Amino acid sequence: MIAPPRFQAAALLLGLAVGFDGAIVAGHRAAHYSKPSNFQLSHSRIGPPGAFYPPFSMLENLALARWRPGQTLVNAGGNSILYGVGQTENELWTSRLRENLGPHYAVVNLAFAGAYPGEAGALVAEAMLKRHIPTLYVANSAPGPTARPYESIYAYFYWDALYKNRLLPNPLRDTEVAYRKTALLPAGRRALAAAQLAGRLDSFLRFNALWHHVAYRHVTTVWTYLARATPGGPVLCCPTMNRPLSPCGALPRATRTRNADRARPPR
Repeated sequence: MIAPPRFQAAALLLGLAVGFDGAIVAGHRAAHYSKPSNFQLSHSRIGPPGAFYPPFSMLENLALARWRPGQTLVNAGGNSILYGVGQTENELWTSRLRENLGPHYAVVNLAFAGAYPGEAGALVAEAMLKRHIPTLYVANSAPGPTARPYESIYAYFYWDALYKNRLLPNPLRDTEVAYRKTALLPAGRRALAAAQLAGRLDSFLRFNALWHHVAYRHVTTVWTYLARATPGGPVLCCPTMNRPLSPCGALPRATRTRNADRARPPR
């Protein structure tokens, strides 16, 4: 027996509502625990260059997972110099730092390629301080703007953290943000408005946390040339966690300075 169209429409709408609410609940749960496994650094295959935009909650969870009561959290931020470009996992400077500092310190590397010192890792450091967790923030800087965590490829971290009430009060930053809005070109204003809207919506819906948890653990449909898991392996639906953990550009140690040695003038 076929139900009347009115009941079919009602069942469809009910199913959509239940599915939507279920996705919101799953997103809120994922935001509290989802994080990369065996994390060492945010290399290009599990970061924006690899079409993977981890939500702020994922970085926050990484920092919280490393810290234990009685420890001081050492949070490394900045750009690819401090995330360890060209180093293998066994050579990462943050691993050596963790060994040298001892058990009273927890070290997490939240630097990103091309990031300013006020982005990503700096925002996580704010969130840790807001939780009253002793935190040291270490970052490097290049000439140019250093306090604009809302205009680059990583701008979404700022709006994500802001609308989830993860940041400390900062009147000077608020004034700078308001001023920069008026100075942007129309295209920049549209991009900024889109980032703000996404941050506001995600503060209630948590769709980014759910999607990136699924993409990391189970399946992703976003193709990128960096997504190849293994030579000849799947490249489209492969979950992000299966992408190689070693950073791009880590050459064998014996060959790293070979050309430099050849170019060095004789003494």
